[in-house]
Formats: sequence, C-alpha cells, structure tokens
Amino acid sequence: QLQKEALGQESSLSLIQEIHGLSAQLYQDTLICKQALAELTTQDAKSAAFAFKDHILSVMDAMRKSSDQLEELTAKKYWPYPDYFDLLYRL
Repeated sequence: QLQKEALGQESSLSLIQEIHGLSAQLYQDTLICKQALAELTTQDAKSAAFAFKDHILSVMDAMRKSSDQLEELTAKKYWPYPDYFDLLYRL
C-alpha cells in the first residue's frame, strides 16, 4: 500500500512539475512576444514585417508548442479553451 501511494505521489509530483515548467515557459514567451510587439509600433511597415517574420513568429511557435503540451496534460474540465476537436466539429 505504501509503495502504491509513493508511486502515485511521485507521478503526481512529476506531472505538477511538468505543468509548472510549461506554464512558466509559456508565461516567459508571452512577455517576450508582448515586448517584441510593442517595439514593432516604432518601426516602418517593412521593418516591422521582417521583425515579425524573423522574431515574433518563432516565439509564437514556441508558445503554441507549450500550449499544445499543456492541453494534453490538463483534464478537459480544467481546460477553459476549445480544443481542436471543439474547433473543428462543435463550433
């Protein structure tokens, strides 16, 4: 019994740590994206477009990966956003 409880606690702790790490990464990427977007307003349209392509899209891609992983790890009842199935078939 103790072994089962210990294994359950270890797996729960591992899941919590993974969710925490992904959430922290997503938060940091969000801050980077906000800062980069704020800087775009001071540039001409061509420079802004290249900055968006060269920097912001890669940050958005990282945010997407973190979000996808978080969605997979989070129970549906705790995920407040529509998932791909909802977007494709329910909306």
